[in-house]
Amino acid sequence: MPGTTLLALRILISLDVARAICLGDFFTAPEPEKARRLWDAGIYDASVTFFTAGQKLDEATAQKLARSAAGAETRSFSFGDCPTEKPRPKETKKSWLALFTAPTAAKITANELKVGGSSTCTEISVRWVGSSGVSQPLEKKLDKSKDGFWQLPAKDGVATVTCGHDLPLGKPSDLAPELWFSIPTGKGPSIRSPHQELLANTQDAKKSFMTWINSIRADEKKMPLERIDEANSMPGVPDLTSDSTPFHDRKSLRTMKELGKTKLGLVMTGENRVVAATLADSAWLFWNSPRHRDLLLDPRASHALIQSKNNKGQGTVLSVVLFSR
Repeated sequence: MPGTTLLALRILISLDVARAICLGDFFTAPEPEKARRLWDAGIYDASVTFFTAGQKLDEATAQKLARSAAGAETRSFSFGDCPTEKPRPKETKKSWLALFTAPTAAKITANELKVGGSSTCTEISVRWVGSSGVSQPLEKKLDKSKDGFWQLPAKDGVATVTCGHDLPLGKPSDLAPELWFSIPTGKGPSIRSPHQELLANTQDAKKSFMTWINSIRADEKKMPLERIDEANSMPGVPDLTSDSTPFHDRKSLRTMKELGKTKLGLVMTGENRVVAATLADSAWLFWNSPRHRDLLLDPRASHALIQSKNNKGQGTVLSVVLFSR
């Protein structure tokens, strides 16, 4: 499993990056606005964590801080100085620090996407979604550099890059696929997900989320899902929110798969999980990720188990939806 012993230094030179992180309300901005700021700054990482520090950082100090804050999925970091809008005498210097799951950045030129190779991936897949419908795979094309590239669609939507870790001959890895990059195409996605107004009721978040899921399934002529709350109280059911990250825990999922089959007679089809500040933000992230949307619209699915966890310290909610048939 990838670790944090080797953190590659990413070079980010855009002033827009520093402004997005250091100035204004970036950390509290809605997900569509936050994504747009990062995209405008040339950052396409789907899983990135930002920090600010009340000191000027050099590379050694930044790497030390990155190691202490990194999770098992972190593979690279970047840092820089924060700009000041109105510098004051004796003002303390501030810096920003970013942690990434991808070892290198995505490079986009004339709608051609290139992704640096990684020894941690057994497969790199690229998929695209538009304003409706399920995702479409994008095939890699060869070029003189032998690295190859993916041609991004001109239509409005989002393309994502996923790093897979499954071994050859059908041997699954304990490390699930990781969403590395999320890239706007055309004018990008809408800032609102369909039926977003249904998520205003936060008193019963699970009910609101299920209503939203069934509404978008109705738009796509898919049968509604039944919520299986009783599964949360069954003996041995793991808490899928115990790890407050967007990364899948395949060991817990194997347990859920076995319990679902033996206790409920259901076959698990997949898990969606996302960390966001609000239900509306969670829905936007689900809708604008090809793999997440494909599970939302899976025609085979008949039931869904929803778990959630509030992280009051960070002002975020981890939402997990487990689909089965």
